[in-house]
Amino acid sequence: MTFGRASLAWLICAVSAVNAAAQEPTVLTLTREHVGTDCVVGPVTSERDLLAWAVEKPWRENKTIWGGLTPGTYPATATYRAGTGIELAFSDLPDQPASVLVLGARTANGAGRVAIGPDIAGNCRVKSGKSYPHAAARLAQRVFGALKPENGQSAELRVRVADR
Repeated sequence: MTFGRASLAWLICAVSAVNAAAQEPTVLTLTREHVGTDCVVGPVTSERDLLAWAVEKPWRENKTIWGGLTPGTYPATATYRAGTGIELAFSDLPDQPASVLVLGARTANGAGRVAIGPDIAGNCRVKSGKSYPHAAARLAQRVFGALKPENGQSAELRVRVADR
């Protein structure tokens, strides 16, 4: 009978540990490999898994948002916006008002978003076009648990900003 109780206690502990781990938010890491006046470039990873490469260019004489973030880990809400990408809304940035990064397809002028793709094409560009959906799907799968989330679907996560 003692074996049965010990097994039951072990099973309860194991289930509790799995539930606790399942409730921890996803950590998305944006590593800046290049920060300059022309652009910010780096990989987007989660649990050491490369999800996409990202590039943010200044636009309309504005500074980059990603380039200005102090290295650290911040709570954020990720919201899927069909046709736009994934919005990362930061709620607790030190010395800055709440900021939003949009991870999406490359636009003609890069206005208002961090372009993502499967690789860097050079000269502050990501490979985009037909390869963008693959990078977007990998990112959506990790953040939302689905390759094609519902428009407006949100998830709480932690965004780690690091410099290399």
